[in-house]
Amino acid sequence: MDANIIFVLLMFSIFIVPFLMIIRKNNFLKRNLEKKDQEIIFLKKENMIVKKKNNKFFFEKIDRSRGLRKRKKVTFLLKMERINHSRNQRKHKKLITSLQEKIKDLEITIINHKEISDHWRDKCTRLH
Repeated sequence: MDANIIFVLLMFSIFIVPFLMIIRKNNFLKRNLEKKDQEIIFLKKENMIVKKKNNKFFFEKIDRSRGLRKRKKVTFLLKMERINHSRNQRKHKKLITSLQEKIKDLEITIINHKEISDHWRDKCTRLH
């Protein structure tokens, strides 16, 4: 009888607990997105979040390689300005075109995050 109970607890810890952890992680991400009072488009494929706040568009890249707790958000400000052809913007050119398809009637360009004020950059890259 004791062996059966130990066996059941062992199976529970091996199979069900990791599954529950994955569900909890996904719910945590969704809750964080829904909490903010703004329009959010979540692009799962590119690990990008596009936010619309006060008629300005921001997009955040979530670095999931470091795990959930230490994920770093790199945020770029999207504006209707001409593109300065730098290395950073060339890297994201494909992303911009896919964003333009999803958010129609907008000319989206990426401003290098160095051009954003220090105050905003500190706010964006703070670990959550």
